[in-house]
Amino acid sequence: MRAMPKLTRTNAPHVQFPRDVSNAALSFGVAIVLAALGLLCSGSGLPAAIVLLGLIVFYDTIAKHIPWVGVITMGCCRGMNLYLGAASSWPLGETPLSPLLGWAMVFFT
Repeated sequence: MRAMPKLTRTNAPHVQFPRDVSNAALSFGVAIVLAALGLLCSGSGLPAAIVLLGLIVFYDTIAKHIPWVGVITMGCCRGMNLYLGAASSWPLGETPLSPLLGWAMVFFT
C-alpha cells in the first residue's frame, strides 16, 4: 500500500485511500466488454465510434506520454465524441453530416 502523505494524514485522517491492488486481466476484460457494448449501441454512428475507440486506445497507450501528441489526440477524442453524438441521432443508413463538417468538428473543438 502507498504511504499516505503527511499533510493528508494530518488534515483529513478520516479519508480512506484505495489500495494499490488491481487485477489487470479483469480490468482488461471489463474494458473490452464495455468497448463492445459501446460499439453495439452506437447505431448509425458506428464509423465514428470505431475511430473514437482507436483514438482512445492510442491516447492511453502512447500519446499521453508525448507532450504535443497527447494534447492533439485528446482534442480529437473530444471532437469525435461530439461527432458521435450527432451521428448517433440520425436514422440508420443515412449520412449524419458531411465528412468535411465532421473533420472540422474533430479539429476545431
